[in-house]
Amino acid sequence: NFWVTEPGQPEARVNPSVQTGMWRYYGATTLSNAPASGITTTSAVLNATLMAADEVYDVQVYWGTNNGGSTVGAWANNALIGSWTNMAWTNFTYDISNLNPDTVYYCTFRASNALTNRWADKVISFRTDFLPSSYPYRMKITFNGYDKDETLTNFPALVRFGEDLVGFQYGLIQPGGTDLRFSDSTQTMNLNHEIEGWNSNGSSYVWVRVPEFTNNCSIWAFWGSGNTNVSDYISSATWDTNFLGVWHMKEPNVIDSTSLKNIGTSLGNVDALGKIGGAQRFNDNYARIDNTAAFALSNSIAVSAWVLVEGGWRTDWQAFVAKNGEGAGWTLRRHSNQNGGSMTLRGTVANDDDPPGTANIGDGQWHHMYGLYSGTIKCLYVDGRMDFNVPDSGPMSTDFRNVLIGSEVDGNTFRHRGLIDEVRIESYPHSSNWIWACYMNQSSIDSFYSYLPTFGI
Repeated sequence: NFWVTEPGQPEARVNPSVQTGMWRYYGATTLSNAPASGITTTSAVLNATLMAADEVYDVQVYWGTNNGGSTVGAWANNALIGSWTNMAWTNFTYDISNLNPDTVYYCTFRASNALTNRWADKVISFRTDFLPSSYPYRMKITFNGYDKDETLTNFPALVRFGEDLVGFQYGLIQPGGTDLRFSDSTQTMNLNHEIEGWNSNGSSYVWVRVPEFTNNCSIWAFWGSGNTNVSDYISSATWDTNFLGVWHMKEPNVIDSTSLKNIGTSLGNVDALGKIGGAQRFNDNYARIDNTAAFALSNSIAVSAWVLVEGGWRTDWQAFVAKNGEGAGWTLRRHSNQNGGSMTLRGTVANDDDPPGTANIGDGQWHHMYGLYSGTIKCLYVDGRMDFNVPDSGPMSTDFRNVLIGSEVDGNTFRHRGLIDEVRIESYPHSSNWIWACYMNQSSIDSFYSYLPTFGI
């Protein structure tokens, strides 16, 4: 059925047997922005994709330091890219230059003809690279605690700042660390980072995404520019797309640091001092992550957390992180009534719960747990060391239940008593060297790397 109308008139059905050839159906036109690329201190490449079969469009690009939305006159800069006819799809790129360093820019595209004016689906933002020479203070950080041969790709390294470091003073950096920047060892590649906690009276913790984390590698930290804008490097870009959720556990409604923003809801958990900054204390309660579809994994998974049992075990099978865990899904938890851990998988070939871990995680101390399933093996690592490794295969069963922190199933089962910090869920597990480096970096932060004293450029 095909109906047509004009303003002020009722709809009329088109009779295709009489009016054959008079009508043509046009597929939906879409214009989609893509992230900016080739970003330098003064230039960038803007990108978009147009799908417009059987139509003619002029395409323009808009950019500036203010978001002009869908108002042409609100954009500081624009340019006509060209005209396109009957394009099933085409990609646009446009080079812009004469930008200011260390500045946030916004950009979008518009496709128009005599009848239609289509803006791209969303406005994209990006920040130009900073100039190290414009920052009066810098510090070299060398990860001499990593002595493995494997190169770890996009490793989120934890670094700490405080006035116990030679030459570092909070008075020389903007409140909240907003002018803090990082680069690689050559000072030519900017690195994304996320400030987990900034404490001008103590220690501040920052995660830095290191593209190639190698034996004895180095990065540089810079500050003192006077830039008061919150850096876009303090963003989800610190965590690559393998991370489906990263919760630093700083607040009861636990916040996800990835771009997916799977934010939690507190069901009674409260703030506490954690392994790294803040954590959450659980005592017959839990936190819930509501996006069920994001964690419906069947072929592989990795789940990790820092856990501490308080006052002895509250229950058998005490749960730390789970998606159901009984009848379907998975759970990282205590094994039965023992002191060891379990990476329980439902639906795979091997025994769901076994084997029990051998490391004592119920001793009232912090322990880093990393459970994984690769599609061929199931493993549990405790404090950077393999606790068990068994063959396993087949898909995990999935269901509609939420991810829970501090309990499993619907929140009324095997609730935790104690602290939980730094929860992560990954779509595919990393290597044993990665797991070891995570544990060492987070547990022995000041011995895993060394600092050169702060000095001016």
